[in-house]
Amino acid sequence: LKYSINGGQTYQNSNVFSNLSSGTYNVVVATADGACTVTNATPVVLQSTNGDIIPDKVVTIDQDNCEGTAEYCLP
Repeated sequence: LKYSINGGQTYQNSNVFSNLSSGTYNVVVATADGACTVTNATPVVLQSTNGDIIPDKVVTIDQDNCEGTAEYCLP
């Protein structure tokens, strides 16, 4: 699988995204060949009080197949 937090514009092989700035992230999970994609219905919204990078937050996408709805967690 490959993972995106910008609506599928770019992907990475890891399901962990670190050092994100405040903003709205549209999570998409796809098979390596892109034949199947799953989009999370609710965007991830990260907000800091001053708009800086939020170094202590990591978004992990919990999706091990190309079915259902993409899920994420913020540890």
